[in-house]
Amino acid sequence: MVNTPGKELTIKVGDGADPEVFSLICDVKDKTLTINNNQIDTTTPSCTDPTGKLISSSEYGVQTLSLSGSGLANDGAVFQRFHDACLNQTKPNIEVNVPNVKKYTGAAFIESLDIQGTFDDMVTFDFSLSMTGTITVGDAD
Repeated sequence: MVNTPGKELTIKVGDGADPEVFSLICDVKDKTLTINNNQIDTTTPSCTDPTGKLISSSEYGVQTLSLSGSGLANDGAVFQRFHDACLNQTKPNIEVNVPNVKKYTGAAFIESLDIQGTFDDMVTFDFSLSMTGTITVGDAD
């Protein structure tokens, strides 16, 4: 991977219109995209030597793409759309662009949105989500 500043990994949320317009959740400072492959154990003992050594065998199972992040909360319309989707248990479309790699687009199941604040600092938030259903993988911006 080419040396790329972390700020270029972007998360956008769709507006639900047709055609859908994606807007940057610009206050996200720290982001992590996790691609996880569930392993299915297909190991079987040998029919000719059932007491012999077992050799591991596996296949791919369920694949998940999850995303977490944190940042500064503001009163912007895009953060409000993300907040409302979590509160109303809807699945907004999101677009995650990993520079020089790929762009992932699909529905997001927002698992949590934590909003924190101390009296002498800014209001911040943390979130975690999983992409659900069909995920479109395209060329990165």
